[in-house]
Amino acid sequence: MTRFPTFVEWELTDRCDLACVHCHRAGGRRIAEPTVALRRGIADRLAAAGVGSVALSGGEPTLCPDLWPIVERLKGAGILVTLITNGRDDSTDFAAQCRASGLDLVWLSLDGPEEVHDRIRRLTGAFARVLRTAGNLAASGVPFGFMTTLLAANAAGANEAHLDAVSRIVTDAGAELWQLGWGVPNAGSPELFLSGGQLARLREPLARLAAGNDRLRLGEGLAMALDTVGGMAQPGCPAGRQVVAVAPDGRLRGCSCLPDDAA
Repeated sequence: MTRFPTFVEWELTDRCDLACVHCHRAGGRRIAEPTVALRRGIADRLAAAGVGSVALSGGEPTLCPDLWPIVERLKGAGILVTLITNGRDDSTDFAAQCRASGLDLVWLSLDGPEEVHDRIRRLTGAFARVLRTAGNLAASGVPFGFMTTLLAANAAGANEAHLDAVSRIVTDAGAELWQLGWGVPNAGSPELFLSGGQLARLREPLARLAAGNDRLRLGEGLAMALDTVGGMAQPGCPAGRQVVAVAPDGRLRGCSCLPDDAA
């Protein structure tokens, strides 16, 4: 690799406080927790490599004990830094820390209206906490957006209506962006994920949503998948060229959607 990719998703920790139905980690810890020295060394190497943007994820990144010093380190190097969280920390202290750290954007996971989101997240009250977190961020002046993972439960057949509900929630909450991602099938429960045919039928509904909500963006993987099922030519996957994922233990792989053994 002669040039390090511009965009990095860094999984700070494998720890998580949820066990979402579609997650291949399912809330467990599969990678040993890295040391503070390792994490800070990774931050320094990313800065030295001239990375332009880092998205901090997990697991659940708010469980990382040195999250804020890492944000400070990256921001001090002039890197655009975003945080991808499940939104369970609905404290005003969290919103204040986001503001003080200079985070450029906080992404909150939102997979449907209340009943759907709580079922996917396997936690009653998860939806309410995400909206409280969004409200706290808005009150603190922190830019935030929502990320929605497209699954059979929120986007297949009659469930497409859930996306209209989410669009209204996104607008009412005052989010700056709404990104749709493709739930990548894993070996565990393929029935949870969209089939090729179901994905193809989403092309028109998603175009309609985009026309009515200028916050909507398609994640790279979803855009490529829609083009593939629609028979459109592909420019090539950016994994490993424009983007790269850093695992908690520092290993690199082309994309966070790839299995852990693909490093």
